[in-house]
Amino acid sequence: MEFSLVTIGVGIRAFDLIQSLISVLTGSIGESTSPLLDGGLLTLVSLESLGLGLWLIKRRSVLPFAWPYVVDFLLSFAALASAALYIAPQQRLMVWTMWAFPVTLSTAVIVGGVCRRGRNVLISSGVLAATYLAVTALPLTENRSDLATALANSVAYPGFATVAFFFTRFVRRLAKSADDARLRIAELESERSRAIVHDLLPYLKLDDPATMDERARPDIAGQRRAKYEQMRSYVDGNLGPTNIEALVRRVVGIHQVLSARIAMDIGEPVELPEDVAERLERALDTALANVEQHAMGAHVVVSAATDPHRLTVRVLDDGPGFSAPLHRPGFGMTEILGRHLAAVGGRASVHSIPGRGTAVEIVVPR
Repeated sequence: MEFSLVTIGVGIRAFDLIQSLISVLTGSIGESTSPLLDGGLLTLVSLESLGLGLWLIKRRSVLPFAWPYVVDFLLSFAALASAALYIAPQQRLMVWTMWAFPVTLSTAVIVGGVCRRGRNVLISSGVLAATYLAVTALPLTENRSDLATALANSVAYPGFATVAFFFTRFVRRLAKSADDARLRIAELESERSRAIVHDLLPYLKLDDPATMDERARPDIAGQRRAKYEQMRSYVDGNLGPTNIEALVRRVVGIHQVLSARIAMDIGEPVELPEDVAERLERALDTALANVEQHAMGAHVVVSAATDPHRLTVRVLDDGPGFSAPLHRPGFGMTEILGRHLAAVGGRASVHSIPGRGTAVEIVVPR
């Protein structure tokens, strides 16, 4: 983005200098009262502009403010202020002769893009405007038409600088928003990857099927197949069911080793937005995985209830429970049941008493 602003600033200055060169080649320097001073100043400004342009292109940014901008401003001011020494009063309102006018307008544009405060932009451009007005208007006090022209031209300095100031500020804010969005997308992808790995950890921890109890082996095999299908749907970009009943049955089916019962109290079918359904599925999966890891053998009830605005899913188990002050929340509690749900306007709460089981309540907007 900053390099685009560099290109605009350098391009405007180059265009103005080309105009001045055309002016000189077509004979406007012949109107000068001091051709040597006129040509010398134009050459000096051209060389300084070349150096400034190369410096900006190498830097690839107009920020931060640095000494070359001061040199450019002072040289522009000098070229404008000394116009009385090389241009006759009657010629100072002619752009082709008064080459310092368009060139120093580009200085005002650069000032608007470099300064971070509007006050500095107005002061700097105001100095150029006042200098131009003094050089052009003071010798022409008898001619109202020329005075009006000089005044209108002088307003261009703060006008161009102000437009450049607001334009560059808008572009920078737009670029910052885009950068923030890219960072957020990368963060979300990282969180999703961690969540998927978190979901897979219990299955990587399972014993070798050859050493499993014969009665548990079919349940474990079915559980692995269900988890594989869930992971496959993530890879294929299929976020799974958005119907709440199908979603609950799918997640409970992944945890076949649990003694789980489903209790639905939702009336007519409920369809959730895709992003909400995905976060709910992962939260419910995490809640059941915690039961599987810490309360194997417990009886589990998964219930769902709804109202016009919210859907509430509860996971109740009669396992050993735990003491919340002594339990350090892991990734599943803080991220999947925390920030991931909050991102879609949901929330979760966990209540547990040692010896009396655990209750997880997940609430998401409909």
